[in-house]
Amino acid sequence: MAIRRTVSRLLPVVAFCTMVTASHADVNAAYWADYSSVGGNYPTIVPATQCGASACGVITTNGTVDNNVVNYFRTTTDLAGAAYNGVLLGNLSGDTGLTATFSLSDSALANGAAFPTGDIVGETYPDEVGSNAGLRLMFMGGFLGDGTPNEWWSNPAAAVVTSMNNGEDVTLTVAFDPSLWSNYYGQVGNSGADQEAQFAAALSGVTRLGISFGSGYFFSDGFAFNTGGNSTAQIELDDISTIPAPEPGIVTLLVTMLAGLAGGAVVLKRIRA
Repeated sequence: MAIRRTVSRLLPVVAFCTMVTASHADVNAAYWADYSSVGGNYPTIVPATQCGASACGVITTNGTVDNNVVNYFRTTTDLAGAAYNGVLLGNLSGDTGLTATFSLSDSALANGAAFPTGDIVGETYPDEVGSNAGLRLMFMGGFLGDGTPNEWWSNPAAAVVTSMNNGEDVTLTVAFDPSLWSNYYGQVGNSGADQEAQFAAALSGVTRLGISFGSGYFFSDGFAFNTGGNSTAQIELDDISTIPAPEPGIVTLLVTMLAGLAGGAVVLKRIRA
């Protein structure tokens, strides 16, 4: 069964940090896969395919409420020393955030069309109005002493499917601030000393990372499309990067600039490495 995460609602795409550079990793499909609930079996692992410079994962178009749905599109290894070590996996405690650019597409819809609520299937909660299916960033750093995954989901930052358009990219950027992530039990990372320690431990030894598909109450219960089963649908991950801390000289310069302003503002443009 899917790992579950408590949520009351999902928000539109939100950006939480402005940075200067990004530690970019090419999206090599060999290291990515769908982790899905199919035919009552979880996980059903479907390797990603390379689509140009991006990695693509299949989304079913004959999904049901809690079956034939995608739960994760994420890295396939639990070994921090493997691919992406020091960039997307391994010790990321020196980085300040995570950013990903991706799109959803369904061949049953015109390019740029909104995703109708009726085309999206996944779990719901009582009295839910419409669909709250959404995508969140996630990372994991091993397991806790009781066997629980030390896994963290961006919260509240999410891309709600009904706010996205067919085939059009969205970018989700979230700082590695524990107040912006919640764990397996729905606890925010700054809610107590234990949570802060667990968040720091996960960030210092990331073994899984990617995008989580959520619906209903939970961040990884999954969703899919139900457009007759005759169309094809996919997630396309164009870019996923960690954002390193600015160099001390840059911080000093910014502090000096801010100190010299009288009610003004500094706008930083993030330059892609």
